[in-house]
Amino acid sequence: IIVLDANVLLHIYRLPEAQRSDLMRILKSQEVLARLWIPHQAALEFHRNRLKVISDQISSSKKFLDTVDKAFQKLSEEMNGVIREHHPLIDRENWKNKLEEKLSALTQEYEDVKTRYPVSLEDDPLLNDILEIMEGRIGDPLSSAEMDELRKEAKDRFAKKIPPGYMDEKKKDEERALGDLIFWKQILKKAKEKDSDVLLVLNDMKEDWWQKIHGHHLPR
Repeated sequence: IIVLDANVLLHIYRLPEAQRSDLMRILKSQEVLARLWIPHQAALEFHRNRLKVISDQISSSKKFLDTVDKAFQKLSEEMNGVIREHHPLIDRENWKNKLEEKLSALTQEYEDVKTRYPVSLEDDPLLNDILEIMEGRIGDPLSSAEMDELRKEAKDRFAKKIPPGYMDEKKKDEERALGDLIFWKQILKKAKEKDSDVLLVLNDMKEDWWQKIHGHHLPR
């Protein structure tokens, strides 16, 4: 069984065009679709966070350009303070002009490509493709009895830092604090039902999913 984390689906909105196309092609391939399964918790978190991820991609680009512009202004001021109008090795105005030209070219490059981001808060053509991939492949939520048992178990797991899930313990909302553990339990339940191995694909680098050894992330 191939299992996707919510962040893998959300990452579709973060990837550049070429990588996004590659990922969608892989997810839509019959070889993957035949084995693909998405835990109910992953689907829930995808829908819960989709609009925020889209908004972040739109706003972060503007913040980045503002940051670059401020950095250039600061550099120009410091250059004026360090290099006098005349210097035997550095032509202050030449440096400033070339930096400004490069910055202007990069800004124009952004303006040219930003129209290729196909998504807005009001119009999301990627969603239909993602829903098509998810259709008929989403698991059931845990039952009330299973959730009651999980809450009891979570207290002990969090106290002993038993992975995965303990890194979310401090989240105020109970369901969000238990999200990774719910996700994990749904995977184990499905694997047992199908008597199958699981290939878990996730984009979560927290230490309750990975062991960090000398800068390397190794599966727990």
